[in-house]
Amino acid sequence: MKKVALLIALMLLISAFTFAVDFSASTVLAGSLWGTDGFVLNNQNQKDADLLTVSVSDEVWGSNFRLWAPLAGGVDGGIVNLRKLNIWVQPIDMLKITVGSIDSGLFTEQLNWWQVPNGAAAASMGWSSDTATSGNGVNLELTPMDGLWVLAGISPGLATNFMVNTGTALEVGGDTNFGLAAKYTLTDIGTIGVAYRNNGGTTAGSTITWNEMNFRLGMDVTAVEGLYAFLQGIFTIDGGADSISGIVIDEFISYTAGDFNVKATFPVTIRLVAGDDNYFTYDVKAGYTVMENVTPFIRLEQQGAPILLNDITFMPAVQLGADYSIGSVNFMTALQINVPAAGADVTWSIPFEMRASW
Repeated sequence: MKKVALLIALMLLISAFTFAVDFSASTVLAGSLWGTDGFVLNNQNQKDADLLTVSVSDEVWGSNFRLWAPLAGGVDGGIVNLRKLNIWVQPIDMLKITVGSIDSGLFTEQLNWWQVPNGAAAASMGWSSDTATSGNGVNLELTPMDGLWVLAGISPGLATNFMVNTGTALEVGGDTNFGLAAKYTLTDIGTIGVAYRNNGGTTAGSTITWNEMNFRLGMDVTAVEGLYAFLQGIFTIDGGADSISGIVIDEFISYTAGDFNVKATFPVTIRLVAGDDNYFTYDVKAGYTVMENVTPFIRLEQQGAPILLNDITFMPAVQLGADYSIGSVNFMTALQINVPAAGADVTWSIPFEMRASW
């Protein structure tokens, strides 16, 4: 896999320069300069910190891929994995076809883009930013009129059938993941969007353990100068259930006034299953640009488990740091204090992130 992944990367790089297409790439290193656990260079296991992300495109076609690699010692110590790969074509102006990795979204927050609660019970809460389709499959995107975007897709995964041949007929089975989404732009106001995602099952008639079906309805606003905000409701039906089992009220706001900016998200999950707790989490970051490429900030976010509404326990991670850049490399460095639950020790670290783009 290591050689295949690197070969694909090399081929796309050669294509970009040979055929004069648009090319972009980024690579990330992150870790902790010092702290309770000393120096740590992360093993690149974060959702948005793939070792190498590459995009090559022209007006009617393109390809994207991400390489993930544990940073082990020695020449052959690490294993390079091709984590995501897709190819898209646009045969006509109103139609785009994507094959491969087909993650889709409606509204994306700008702190941790992937941290959208999935509406499951607190003990098994996970993140699910994908709205209609997720994983590998085929997406069809249509723009039939100005301001309207429509998506339909299936995502059975790799080497997995969406339909199964029973010997007498071709029936729905295999891995039956599919989804639909639509968004409409309201001029000078923002957009409204709706999505449906069905995670299907692994065999005909089966269910999965959580988040079997997911319906979203929301709106974002761009009408006020310096303000971007969205509010969406996420309605989840757990595997095997016949009614809505969880509702997530997911919101995000970003406001900029001169050199000051604040971003915040405060998603609340309401469980409709007897005995399940309602819960929430939070993430707030405020910064002020003091120089062209330097923005000191303070950030406060919940770490670990979400906060139960009937037993509120804050376990904040507090960061005092700065975002800055040198050339095409963006840096983040901060002092982070982790405040644990009662009885545990406070820990600290100096996290850093370096992201090079070209």
